[in-house]
Amino acid sequence: RSYDAVGADLSYKIKRNSKEARVSIGTNYSLYKYDYYSELGVREQVRTYYLIGKYPLNNGFSVNGTYEYEHGFETYQTLRLGMRYDF
Repeated sequence: RSYDAVGADLSYKIKRNSKEARVSIGTNYSLYKYDYYSELGVREQVRTYYLIGKYPLNNGFSVNGTYEYEHGFETYQTLRLGMRYDF
């Protein structure tokens, strides 16, 4: 069995008033990728592009978001927004 994957990521930190925001952009390629959520099963030669951002608020709270564009047998776009508390 063989599984090949390669990826690249660029990240940038922004510091202001002891807060550190982060933005990342990147891509990865998977020769085989299993899809757990649909009935497609194993997909081949899947390319994914993504953009991730995190912005701290106050007292351990932060807002984060992720956008993914995935191109393979079918094309997917996913947007996730959330709030996080670190203690």
